[in-house]
Amino acid sequence: MLPFGTIDTFNPNVSGVPVNAVAVQAADRGVLLGGTFSSIGGFTRANFGRVTATGAYDASLTGVVNNTVFSILVQPDGNILIGGAFTTVNGVGMIGMARVTSTGALDTTFTPLVNSTVNAMLLQTDGSIVVGGLFASVGGVTRNEVARVTSTGALDTVFNPNVSTTGTVKALALQSDGSVIIA
Repeated sequence: MLPFGTIDTFNPNVSGVPVNAVAVQAADRGVLLGGTFSSIGGFTRANFGRVTATGAYDASLTGVVNNTVFSILVQPDGNILIGGAFTTVNGVGMIGMARVTSTGALDTTFTPLVNSTVNAMLLQTDGSIVVGGLFASVGGVTRNEVARVTSTGALDTVFNPNVSTTGTVKALALQSDGSVIIA
């Protein structure tokens, strides 16, 4: 959609919807898509892909995610955080959360060790990442539905909101004072 609300010609032609997450890469305005789809622009591409700023399929993102992606976050250095219901990324065991390079290569230095689904992520000003979802532990430490990890994926043990819900955290927002809103 254009700034004044009119419809743009941008159409990535995604099949097997839904698309749950969209993020724009600052470097070239490439658009990252995450969801439970099976193809983009007629090309087989499941759950995580990239299109150009005009909506054309872009095969330069090669990462493979084996299940639904619910959240995408592009870090200032261009690396991409993905959260979802997946258990592998590029054939490597990564449950719920992973970091890939701008080309989709798995960053094996980022090891959050979340034990289940990540639905939402936000980046704090210090580079820490708050995650929300349907998980019970991060790095083997109990964290119900909300946790914060460092830039390497290690659990921030100081941050423990001890959320206990009968559902799942689906959205997070960062306020100007640094407070986190959990929904």
